[in-house]
Amino acid sequence: RAWGEWCVRHPDLVHGALFFAFFVAASVAGMHDMPLAADNQHYFFIAERAASGVPPHVSQLDPKNALGMLVTAAAIVAGRLVGVDDLLASRVVSVFAGALAIALVGPLARRLTGSTIAAWVASIAMLSLNRFVLMAAMGSQPKVFLVLFVVASLLLVSMRRPALAGLAAGAAFLCWQPAA
Repeated sequence: RAWGEWCVRHPDLVHGALFFAFFVAASVAGMHDMPLAADNQHYFFIAERAASGVPPHVSQLDPKNALGMLVTAAAIVAGRLVGVDDLLASRVVSVFAGALAIALVGPLARRLTGSTIAAWVASIAMLSLNRFVLMAAMGSQPKVFLVLFVVASLLLVSMRRPALAGLAAGAAFLCWQPAA
């Protein structure tokens, strides 16, 4: 009974956790033997080099800003500390970012529309974007981090948190310039 009451009082948390779990489940299927697409190979190389101490634009020039690659590099460094393969570490942080983005879409839609149904539709629609799920599962794709920061920024705007929204929007821009 107490659990049910808690769920009723915190619908955004329950909704977000549910879709976070759905996204992780959809992403990890076949993740271990999935090859890297050409763009992802490029970004993985830059992130791996950054994890080894080579600055992103020195290892290989890329017109995208480097935050997404630096987040991936941090995951690779953390993975190396605990014995996780570099590629798997990059995929884990990417799936986490994608899952968090999906988890935030529902609360954002509910805040913007005042409708729980809209929150469910928005989350299901976002989860149905197979390309986004694939990009997250493959790892090392700055656009996954961009989506997370854009959704977080919009949610923070809806919560009237302008400073945090600005930080999230700035982080989105630092992943890829079109976020501006």
